[in-house]
Amino acid sequence: MAYVIKEKDVPASLYVSSNQTQVIYAQESGLTWMKHSANQVMTISKDEKQAFKTVVSVSCSGKLLPLQLIYQGSTTKSYPQSTAPCYDECISHGCLFECSKADTYWSTQ
Repeated sequence: MAYVIKEKDVPASLYVSSNQTQVIYAQESGLTWMKHSANQVMTISKDEKQAFKTVVSVSCSGKLLPLQLIYQGSTTKSYPQSTAPCYDECISHGCLFECSKADTYWSTQ
């Protein structure tokens, strides 16, 4: 790949480095509000971690590309309604909402 980039004079803006990270906004927990000696103990949000993936990309020319946020979901109910606050502003800045039809929020790039 480096050979082609050099020999074909591919502009630096056309090759991109990307990385992804998980963002947790509701961590599963084993917390409880029961007394220490209670027989029945319910945990709070056990096994209900809520997270999404953020994919960050930068071109070799130094331009930071738009973030890609990946949530689990396969219907239009997975993203904001057009009546949501700031939706129009978001769209005017070039944000796109698309369903990946995947069973997970992991990136498949």
